[in-house]
Amino acid sequence: MAGNQNFGNIIFRSEDENYQREQFERFQQRGVVSTRYPDLTCLQQLGLLQGIEWMLRQANLTFLCTHNQPTYPSLTLEFLSSYDYTTPAGEDEFLTGTATFRMFNTEYSLTQNQLSTMLQFPIEGLLHPRIPPNSNWNTVGVFGLFKKISGIDTYNWEELLLSHIHNPTIRYFIRILQNTVFGRPNNSKVNSKELFFLQCVFEPDTQVNAASFLFHHIRTLCARGRQPFIIGGLITTIALGLNLGDKLQTLESLPPLSMDISYCRSSRLIKNRVGGGYYLMVNNQAVPSVVLPNITLTDVTNPDRHLYDLNAPEATEPSQTNPHTDEFEAMEQGDHPPTQQSVPLNPSGNTSGPSSQRRRRRRPATNDDIMDAIEGIHFEAKVKKGRKGGAKRREKEPKAKAQPKAHKKPMLCL
Repeated sequence: MAGNQNFGNIIFRSEDENYQREQFERFQQRGVVSTRYPDLTCLQQLGLLQGIEWMLRQANLTFLCTHNQPTYPSLTLEFLSSYDYTTPAGEDEFLTGTATFRMFNTEYSLTQNQLSTMLQFPIEGLLHPRIPPNSNWNTVGVFGLFKKISGIDTYNWEELLLSHIHNPTIRYFIRILQNTVFGRPNNSKVNSKELFFLQCVFEPDTQVNAASFLFHHIRTLCARGRQPFIIGGLITTIALGLNLGDKLQTLESLPPLSMDISYCRSSRLIKNRVGGGYYLMVNNQAVPSVVLPNITLTDVTNPDRHLYDLNAPEATEPSQTNPHTDEFEAMEQGDHPPTQQSVPLNPSGNTSGPSSQRRRRRRPATNDDIMDAIEGIHFEAKVKKGRKGGAKRREKEPKAKAQPKAHKKPMLCL
C-alpha cells in the first residue's frame, strides 16, 4: 500500500486556495492499493470461465475488467485530489456529465461519451446510463432479484449479504464489480447498483452503460470513506486512453492483484474437498451437492441453476474435466488493447518454461489449509455415513421383479 510518500514532482493547482493539496494529503493518509482482477486459472479450475465471459459481455465490461493494469500511486492521488464531476440536476441527472482532473500536472476533461468510447461501453440502443428514477427498483426490484438468486425473501438492506447468493458464477461476477467498478473490495453486502448491473445482464435486449456509474462513484469515494483507494487500475486505463503511456514508465507502480483460488477460499466462496475439487459455500457452510468444477450446475444462463438445495447430499463424483478455452486470453487483448503497460490476466502465471516450473517451490501449508483439511475429512465422513444409511434402507426394500433381458445394441465409439 502506498501511504506517506513524498511525491515532490506534483504541482498543485494555484487558484483553488490549496484545496487540491489538502485533498492530496488527506487521500495520502488513506493510501492506495492495487486493483484486483479476475484470474484465468482460478476460473478454469472452478469451471466458471464460460459463465464469467458471458456475464462480462452482457454487462459490456470485458475491456475494463480483463486488462490487468498496474496502479501508480502518485498518479492515482493526483487524479483523485483534483477530480470533479458535473452533471445536470433534475430529470437529466447522470444522462450526461463531464469529469475534470489532473494528470502529470496537466488539466484534462472527459465527457461520459468520451469515457464510453475509451472503455468500449455502448453508446447506442436501449441503454441504462443510470437506475431509472421513476422505477421501483430500490423499493421492490432489488429485493425481488435478490430473492431469485438467494431464496431469501427480505426488504431489509442489511440482509443483502453476498454469502447468501447460491450460484458461484454470480458471486464471482459481483466480486469483479466490487473490485474494478465500485471500489469496495472487502464488502460482505451487495448494493443496489451492483444488483442493477446483474439485472441488466439477465434482461434480454437491455444494456447498461457504466460511464456515469464510474464518474459518480469516484466522486462518492472522494467525498467520504476511510478505506484505501483500489481504483488505480481504472485510472491507469484512462491514462493509457489519453496516450500517456510513455509518462507512466517514469512512475513507481504496484502490480495488479488477482481473484485467485486463495482469494475465493478466503472470501468463503469455496472450500477444499478431500479427494479433489471444491465445495461451494453458501452462508459460510459447504454445500455437499455442489462440487466444483461442474459447468452444468453453475450454468448462469439457466435460471434453474440460480438456486440449489443446500441440504441435498453429494450425488456423484465431481467432473474433473474443464475444457480449456482461449477466449478469455483473446478478450484480455481486446479489439483495441492499450499500447503500453498491459499486464497479463494472470500475473502470477509462470511463462518461463518447464525448467522454471521445476524450480518453483510448493507454498508452505497455512493454518487455514490445515483447518480446511481437518474440516474436510469430517465433512467427507458425514457424507459417506449418509450414503451408507441410504444403502441400508434400499437393502430392506423389496426387490423389483426381474425383467426380460433386452437385446444389447453395439456401443458407439465416439
